[in-house]
Amino acid sequence: MNNDTASIIANVVLQISEIYNIQPEYVIGKGKRHKAGEARYIVYYYLHYEVGLSSSVIGRYFKCSRYNVLRGIRILKGWMEYHTETKERYQSIVEKLKGEG
Repeated sequence: MNNDTASIIANVVLQISEIYNIQPEYVIGKGKRHKAGEARYIVYYYLHYEVGLSSSVIGRYFKCSRYNVLRGIRILKGWMEYHTETKERYQSIVEKLKGEG
C-alpha cells in the first residue's frame, strides 16, 4: 500500500471518528461496540464504494482479511436497507466527507 492510499484511509478514519465522537483507535480496532462497529463499517463502505479501494487494500490497513471488510460492508448494506436512520446518517457523512475532501 502506498503512502497516498494510507493517508486517504487515515483521513477518512479520523473524520468518521470525529463524527461518531470516538477515538480513531476504536474505528481501526476490532472492538464490536455498536458505535465503533458502525463507524468501522461506514469507513469500509465509503472507501470501497466512494473512493474505489479494493477490500484487500482496506483489509491490509485494518489488519484484517478482505473477507472481514466485505462482511462489514454487507452488514452495513443490510442496516441501510432496513433502517432509514442508518442510511440517512451514511448519506450525511458522505456529503460531509466530500465537502471537506
